[in-house]
Parts: sequence; structure tokens; C-alpha cells
Amino acid sequence: MRTRSGRGYRGGMTDTSAPRDPAARLAWLDALRGLAVFGILVVNAMLFFWPAEGLALGLPAADGTLDRATKALVTFAFEGKFFTVFSLLFGIGLAMQLGGDRPVARVVRRLLLLGAIGALHVTLAWWGDILLFYGVIGLATVATRRWPPRRLLRGAVVMALLPILAAGLLAGLATLATLDGAESEAFTQGQEAMREGYARDFAATVEVVRHGSWPEQVAARWSAYGFAALGTALTGMLALVLAMQWLGMAAWRAGWLDPASRGSWRRLALRALPVALAANAAYLVLAERVDPLALDVGFVLQTVAFVIGAVAGSLVIATGAALAFVDGGPAARALAFVGRAALSNYLLQSLVFTVIAYGLGGYARIGWAAGLGLAVAAFALQVALSRWWLARWRFGPVEAAWRAATYGRWPAMRG
Repeated sequence: MRTRSGRGYRGGMTDTSAPRDPAARLAWLDALRGLAVFGILVVNAMLFFWPAEGLALGLPAADGTLDRATKALVTFAFEGKFFTVFSLLFGIGLAMQLGGDRPVARVVRRLLLLGAIGALHVTLAWWGDILLFYGVIGLATVATRRWPPRRLLRGAVVMALLPILAAGLLAGLATLATLDGAESEAFTQGQEAMREGYARDFAATVEVVRHGSWPEQVAARWSAYGFAALGTALTGMLALVLAMQWLGMAAWRAGWLDPASRGSWRRLALRALPVALAANAAYLVLAERVDPLALDVGFVLQTVAFVIGAVAGSLVIATGAALAFVDGGPAARALAFVGRAALSNYLLQSLVFTVIAYGLGGYARIGWAAGLGLAVAAFALQVALSRWWLARWRFGPVEAAWRAATYGRWPAMRG
């Protein structure tokens, strides 16, 4: 029930220092987490097969009607919407873990371990890891654990606005640099040199993945990770991760997750829907027309559309899915299996797609439609595998190892 103390809806959870029993989990939150794992896979599917530099070059291109339609669908309906949903859920999870008498040091250790898993993920599999970011940014959320819900909300709004302010600042500096004729020419030459450098790096990465040694591939992954980290900072993804974590913590603390509040969920979904549709439509159009290296008005507008579309879209998805899943049903149960082992499933996706890309020669060859098809097929298998696994064991394999490292003992896997 909702309380005046700010501790919020507790879903029957008891606050102790012991690991949480899966039976006490909120099944609809697990289902929403499973849906987020699918949405993240749809966006990541193409990134598994192409160098990070392609993000700045508009590559890979969509050739043919089916590929163009698929790219438009992913850009409009998926891009930016599901890492924000997952960040929201991550904030809810942190609020649960920080409740009652649970030691803060244990939560910090859990986040540091998550970051270490992310670093290992980059080293062994893929440059697009998000776990290292979550581990580090989660520490900032822990630091605000004493903030009341209203302050968390204000912080989330400010953090979401930062990418827009940063884009405006960069565009303003670029405009100043082009006021003088000589400086304008130098600026244009610098942009061309940057674009040519990215194209060379793009080609070099393809060559390393196809023919390079393992140490060369590891070095290329970390180089791509650094490039992508800069890009995610400039586009506002990192700021949105923290903003949505704060929003999730506020939602738990304020009691907004109580199923008795489903009328409020419905009103929020209906209000956010037209904003999400308009912003994501604008983002789709701008993504096709704006040069990401130009730092002009189009760049600023694209950032505005991305931020508003991501936040509004994630709220529509989160509230709409909550309304659909809170009373159970076949879809909710199927997705909940994936959500209960979200970390294992996220890493398994990287393993499967890395094998296809590196081992089976798919790198720099898979198009948009094929990538989406692989994502849907892989996720369908994950639903079946998660259901099979969790019928026998209480935790996913990586979740079990993560808990063992956090609590200093291996959890009971059966029962």
C-alpha cells in the first residue's frame, strides 16, 4: 500500500539482509523486464554485426524496401525506448534493495560486480555493453538514496534536459566557429577529416573482425566501446539512464507501483502517447536527414526529438505493459521467465550473435530485415529456454553467480 513515509508499495517484500526469494517477486515487473530485454535486442541486433563508427556515418545503409521499412520501424518504435524502460526498472530494483535495513555496502558491491561483468562482456564478446554504464551510474543513484520522491523527480527532469542543453551549446560553438570565413573553411575541413577517419576505422574494424587475432579483436572492441561511450554521452543516453533510474526509485518510494493505482497508469499512458508519437515521428524524419557530425540546428532538433521520444515512449510502454501484465496471462508469464533471468539472457544474446557475426561470417553482411528476423527468432528461443531453466532452478546462471559474489555464498538453486 502507499505510505506517507515514502517507502511506497512493497509488494509483500520483507526487508532483510538476505537474498530476496523469487517467490516474493512482482511477476508483472518481471514481464516488463522481459519485454525490455526483447526491445533492447531488436535495437542491438544490427550493432552486433557492424562497427561502432557506422553510427556516425549513417551505416549500415538500408538497401531495398524491406530493409528501409525495418530500419524505420526500429528507429520509430524501439530506438531509445527500451534502454530507458530497463533503466526505470533498474531504479525500482535499487529502491527495493536499499529499503529497510539492507546494507548499503552490499548494494555498492553488487553494482561494482555488475560493472566488472560488463567489462568482461566487452573483452570477450561485444563493444555495445550497457552493464558497465549501469554499474557506474547506479552508484550515483545509490548516492541519492535519501532523496524524497519529489526531489528525485526534479533531478530526473533536469538530467533529461542536460542532453538538449549540451546539444545547443555544441551547435552554438560550431556556429561561432563558422562566422569567420577562414575559420569556417577550417571547420568544414575538420569535419571532412573526421568523417574520412571514421570511414577508415570502419573498414579497419571489419578487417580485424574477419581476419585479426584475438588480442587485436579485443583491442578493437575496447576502442569501439570508447567511441560509443562518447556518442552515448553526446546523444544523451547516459543522462537518460540516470534520469530514468531516479524516476524508478521515485515511483517505488511514492507507491505508484501499487496495482490499485492502475487508473493513474492509464491516464499517464494516454497523456504520454500523443507526445511519444509526435516526437518519435520527428526523430525518424530527422534521423534520415541530419548529418550527426554537422552540429547544426538539425542536430539540436534531433536531440530534442530523441530525448522527448525516448522518455515519453518508455512511459507509454511501461504503463501500457503494466496494465496488460498486472493480471497475468500467457504473454505476461512467458515474458516473466525471461525477465527473471534478464542478465543471463542479455549476455546470451551477445554470445549467440557474436558466434553468428564472428564464427559464421555474418559480420558486415547482415541487413536490417535479417537482423530483425534473427532477433525475433533468438528471443523466441530464449523464452523457451528460460521457461525450461527456471522450472528446474530458482535463478538464471549468471544471476546465481552474481548473488554468490554479492552475498559470499552460493544461493540455493532448487526449491
